[in-house]
Amino acid sequence: MKNDFYRASAQHTERVDSVELSKYRTEFQRDRDRILYSKEFRRLSGKTQVFVAGFDDNMRTRLTHTLEVAQIADTIARSLNLNEILVESIAYGHDVGHTPFGHVGERTLNLIMNGCKDIYQFNKELIDSEKGFKHNLQSLRVISQLETLYNMKGLNLTKYTMWGVLNHSKKKYSKCGYLGEDKKCMLQNRNEKCENNGKFHLGFYDNKILEDSIDWTFEAAVVAIADEIAQRHHDIEDGIYANIINKEELIEKFDSCFKEFYDNSEVDTLNEIKEEKDKSQIIALFSKLIVHLYTSRYIVHLMSVLEELTKRLNIGCNAEFHDKKSIVFDYLCRKHDVLFKSDKCKSKKSAGKTMKLMTVLGFEKDFSRKDKDFKDFLYEKILLSELTQSMDGKSDYIIRQLFKAYLSNPQQLPDNTIERICKNYLEIYSVSENCRNPREFLRKKLHSSCDSVKMQKVVLRTVCDYIAGMTDTYAMSQFEKLYGSQKFKNY
Repeated sequence: MKNDFYRASAQHTERVDSVELSKYRTEFQRDRDRILYSKEFRRLSGKTQVFVAGFDDNMRTRLTHTLEVAQIADTIARSLNLNEILVESIAYGHDVGHTPFGHVGERTLNLIMNGCKDIYQFNKELIDSEKGFKHNLQSLRVISQLETLYNMKGLNLTKYTMWGVLNHSKKKYSKCGYLGEDKKCMLQNRNEKCENNGKFHLGFYDNKILEDSIDWTFEAAVVAIADEIAQRHHDIEDGIYANIINKEELIEKFDSCFKEFYDNSEVDTLNEIKEEKDKSQIIALFSKLIVHLYTSRYIVHLMSVLEELTKRLNIGCNAEFHDKKSIVFDYLCRKHDVLFKSDKCKSKKSAGKTMKLMTVLGFEKDFSRKDKDFKDFLYEKILLSELTQSMDGKSDYIIRQLFKAYLSNPQQLPDNTIERICKNYLEIYSVSENCRNPREFLRKKLHSSCDSVKMQKVVLRTVCDYIAGMTDTYAMSQFEKLYGSQKFKNY
């Protein structure tokens, strides 16, 4: 696509706090660089993608996944003349809120922060507006609040980057899956009715920064799709490395799902895979096949969407797109309703506007259905395998035990986390008190009949942030420090 009608431009977005323009870098370059130099970005190198970091040096980490997402998104953006620096910025930031141990870490923290897994009653007093954990919402929290830059909260990124980070994944959970027919919890406390009625609340993440119809971009949709493409190919590669999926069954399933979408080069690559015996070559060829098929199909589809917008909404230049951005947003949401009108899936028909937008800007409908089938196959073969499940079980246990240790005695937390608890307390409750000795301040508040519940809630959320920021190795070392049988030592 030769025109740049739909390319995001920094002049049409803003930062939370305005800053003087740089002489040498664009605004999106500054976003990218601020994320690149952040602590949370560096920690991605020690966080799980599928298999626990350190299990095998050939396996992906959350950081290598992030770099692959950036590469795939850049290819798509260049092909469609979208803003490559913005997609790079969003890609770098999209997982900075992710937990140790991958999605099981995210799931465990969400269950705790919804009161589903009792931690010394600390999390039983939460109201809906204080509940929840989700990695993309946490990523926005990281870049807008938890990271610090020049003695101020957050990295002060442009709203385009922030919106893309937030919306690379759904902003809501589906039903929890633990609710029995008698409305009782099947996770634990089987004789108690579920207070959440099988729903996960995310009320804590009340986004008051971004406005969907203004801050959305096509670049954000590109990163969301690049994230999915990266997951497909590296789940397969890691599964082959770990010997939990074999070539023959993979070819059979891939063929049954995508045969109608092949072009000549993909047929050739598949034939090479069938003849190849060397595992490393098979992995490289599968990666080539999947990334090429998914990426090429998506570029063709999104190009057709953009061409349709040009004709239907009479968009003739980049300035006109930005002037009509809210109109384009509404048009794409209505297009979603037309596309999915005959679908039986109620969740898609009743989806919020942002989800509608991202669905329309995702894969074409038929390809999306085949991808879901393939994704379910990979989930069953890889994520439900004995190896993955044993890692997940241990990871869940470590996170729960860390929570228990820190909440039973918060004084076990490091000094900077204790200081953050006290700062959070003073800010949340608009209190002006002397906090020269954070540890003593924390102790007094937890033992105060008036303030203990309020402080418990602050401790709970701050500990959640602290654990979410850990690498796999650090989480395991803290578990060993708190529960291990080795003699005491300086950790």
